[in-house]
Amino acid sequence: MQKEKFVEVVNRLILPLFVGSNIVGEEESSARDSEVAYGKQNTLLIKPNKNEEYRFTLKRGRAFQPYEVLLIKNIFKEVDDIDQMNLENPSFEMALQEKAMEKVICEVVSGTSSDTMLGIITEMEKWSHRTYEGRNIDFGIVIDTAPDEEDHHFLHYTNVFDKDFF
Repeated sequence: MQKEKFVEVVNRLILPLFVGSNIVGEEESSARDSEVAYGKQNTLLIKPNKNEEYRFTLKRGRAFQPYEVLLIKNIFKEVDDIDQMNLENPSFEMALQEKAMEKVICEVVSGTSSDTMLGIITEMEKWSHRTYEGRNIDFGIVIDTAPDEEDHHFLHYTNVFDKDFF
């Protein structure tokens, strides 16, 4: 991925996730360097994939946590996979990147329930554009990722999202 494009991706997708973070430098890199690695004093060294010969320094006021490193690394993998498609339409590529970011966040947050969580988020996005008697619909949802094993009468979210009563 070209440097300019990677910087744009970091500015659009990564920096808003980590409030107060900034790109503060650039250095050479080799294939031995990880895509995301801890640097000095609350910094991460980032690059889109193992093969790139550059990496940037991302800094913020507090130290990055291991789950945040995993999140960034997985986002970069998804974004790099999308970049390898060589899409001609930049708006389509941006939409795929944003959906990939949602997917990665669901995977890191919920593990085995990530497909369900991503499906629910997608359905909630659809409902966020609907109104009832001219007013926005207020709604929320609670996800129990550890249902009672003895209860065999599970209701799948796809069975209610398309109903008017939902």
